[in-house]
Amino acid sequence: MSSKEKFFLSLVALLLCLSFGSTAPFHHMYYLSLGDSFAAGVKPISPQKAITPSFSYANVLYYLLKRDSRYSNLKLIKYGCSGATSDDLINQDKCNKNQTNYSQLDQAIDFMKSHRGMVKFVTINIGVNDIHRYCDNTGVNDECVSEASENVSNNLNVIISKLKEAGGELVQYAGSTYFHKFTNSLDDLLVKIYSENGFRVADIRTVFDTNGDPSEFSKKVCLYTNSCNKFNNSHPNVQGSEAIGLLYYNEFSRNNAS
Repeated sequence: MSSKEKFFLSLVALLLCLSFGSTAPFHHMYYLSLGDSFAAGVKPISPQKAITPSFSYANVLYYLLKRDSRYSNLKLIKYGCSGATSDDLINQDKCNKNQTNYSQLDQAIDFMKSHRGMVKFVTINIGVNDIHRYCDNTGVNDECVSEASENVSNNLNVIISKLKEAGGELVQYAGSTYFHKFTNSLDDLLVKIYSENGFRVADIRTVFDTNGDPSEFSKKVCLYTNSCNKFNNSHPNVQGSEAIGLLYYNEFSRNNAS
């Protein structure tokens, strides 16, 4: 074999090593998080003030997903807005001061369309603020909770349909419930809607033992929120966000294993 042939074969071998030996991804993958304050994250600094957006279950889920080598180049985009209702998610984004009419749903759809095949995960939690709005004048009762739940149902079916149309079938979707006693009937509805639409469901009631022993539920509320300390804030704290993020992760892991 001539020296030129040896050089050529060596060059081919080098190129093959460079082509097949590298596992570095060529583009980013994305996880989109939509919802209210649970998704955005709330960090209380006093009983009257809090910082949002902040650390939330979305950050935890993002960290857990990135540990998988398949998603090592994953990026997190948080659209969640504290106080958002299901109407807001479709029609406006109060947290986007420059474009309040550019809703979370609009932003997510546009992003998925401009990043075809690159969005791998979408999570959503919405509904509790609908109850607050519908029950604002009367206090929480069965009638206003029922009205709020009907509104959430109508809106969520629209939201899910548009997300899946924009993202396609390769995106993995999941939605969550809440943990409050007064959202229990809404939570049952959320489980039904998400399940019927092929979403994984992170039922947060299982983390808080909402429907179990009342004393255990109270302990979990104190453990996973700031309700029982000087901040008197019912949003998930760091431990709560970690527990909810892990719940989501387990649902996605179950999806990948099936």
